[in-house]
Parts: sequence; structure tokens; C-alpha cells
Amino acid sequence: PGYWAWELAELELDGLSSDLRQEVQQVRVVILRLLRLWDNPAQPLAPEEARRLATLIFSGARTVAHLLSRPTKDADTIDWLAQVLAEMGDKHGLDL
Repeated sequence: PGYWAWELAELELDGLSSDLRQEVQQVRVVILRLLRLWDNPAQPLAPEEARRLATLIFSGARTVAHLLSRPTKDADTIDWLAQVLAEMGDKHGLDL
């Protein structure tokens, strides 16, 4: 959705869960763009604009932190959980 390849490359997202990759990329690119606005000497920000921009940047950082804190749902984890549930079910005579 309108991101430059160099912006995405700059984020170095290797190793993230594939189901959250796009969401994290989108938020991080927006944060990167906001930081560039903040640091643009050709267009200094008024104090009120700086306050609003800081709020957006921190909100974006909080969103990325939330997305990264979610547990991954990779195949190995799902297989392990299924095996553990089956063992517990066998041990207690339950169909889990």
C-alpha cells in the first residue's frame, strides 16, 4: 500500500511471525515517516504540531510492541500443543 522498497528494507523484519509481518511493517513505516517529518530542518514544527506528532509516534510504537508480544502460531507450536493435549487426555481418560 504505497511503501517504498527502501523503507521496507530499512526496517529489517527478518524473523517475525508471518501472520503479523504486514501489520508490523505498516506501523513501522508510518513511524519512520513521522520521524522524518519531526527531523526535517526545512519545515520546523510548531509546539502543538510536535506534541501531536509525538503522540502519534508513541502510539505507533505501542502498537508494534503489542503486535510483537502476541504469541506466534507456527506449525511447530501447534503440533507440540496437540501432542501435549493428547498425552494429558490419555493420562486422565479424556478426549482432548
